[in-house]
Amino acid sequence: MGCLNNVIGISRKCTTDVPSSGQFIEDLEGIELDFANAVAKKDQESGIEMIEKKIDRAELVIKNDINRHLSNIIRQDSLLEFETAGFLLDNLQPVASEAFKKGLRLEVDQGGYRSLHIHSIGLWLDAAIGTNIELFDLLTGKVIDTFAITTVADELTTIIVDRTYLSNSQKVNYAFLYDASLAGTFKTSLNGDRECCRKTGDNSIHNAFTITQGIKILDASPKISNNLVSGDGSEGMVLNYSLKCAVDNFLCHNSDSFALALLYKTAELLVKEAVFSPRQNYITLSMHDLNKDLEEDYGNLYRDAIKNVTTNMRIPSDRKCFHCAPPIKKQLELPG
Repeated sequence: MGCLNNVIGISRKCTTDVPSSGQFIEDLEGIELDFANAVAKKDQESGIEMIEKKIDRAELVIKNDINRHLSNIIRQDSLLEFETAGFLLDNLQPVASEAFKKGLRLEVDQGGYRSLHIHSIGLWLDAAIGTNIELFDLLTGKVIDTFAITTVADELTTIIVDRTYLSNSQKVNYAFLYDASLAGTFKTSLNGDRECCRKTGDNSIHNAFTITQGIKILDASPKISNNLVSGDGSEGMVLNYSLKCAVDNFLCHNSDSFALALLYKTAELLVKEAVFSPRQNYITLSMHDLNKDLEEDYGNLYRDAIKNVTTNMRIPSDRKCFHCAPPIKKQLELPG
């Protein structure tokens, strides 16, 4: 599920957790767990599992509708940066193993509507080993992701990561670390011979929106910024990443505002499932005409809800991802 996963609930009877909006699917006309169980694909999923999938689908529909609505305002999916941190040197210069965690720090300046995409990570070690590259949030010291890698001795070994991380209106400060006690590496340059960026005395490279830095830290130390030691080059690591504007954070930061839209779109998708269900029972057969009417009703309620929430929504003053910041007055056009 995405960032709207706790905005609405399914059934008051099945949980003591109250969704942030206080809204439950079962409160809507014609939508109950018995209804969902009768419509769910036989021997494949329960009614609750089907509803969860419809909530996920409804979130995607809302995201696409907001994308279209903001097409003239937000610089959607436009690349702010596409960078590589870490370059191999022409001559092999061995670096012995050390009792440190080593790697790269990646900092993204504060902005609420950015997404950081990690394309790949590489290690250049002098031994064939199986290990992990851990991604730490340097603001909290917590591991937020782990990537397994099996290296080839004396060669650059690259793994495809293909993961996206949202900025959540905070400055992103990440560390990609591996256990440097397991093998030696070779000297690497942080930015090669490029003239695209500014290098500082702490072995960091400043791009337009990001800062990269070779780092090391004692294994026993909390993985926070104050405990980092500036490293040499990129410490044998190669990181390929990009930064872009995205509507995901806009949706997440306004999640409760989309509660009714999410509720009605989920209901519309559920009733539509009943209309076209191959299962033969009272709900799919005797209630077929009523289900068609409910599908239309919930579709109309969704359109009204999404238009209402977007009519006066204020665009944030983030000039890097938005063209302007007035209240939204544009009519939202939805497919019929």
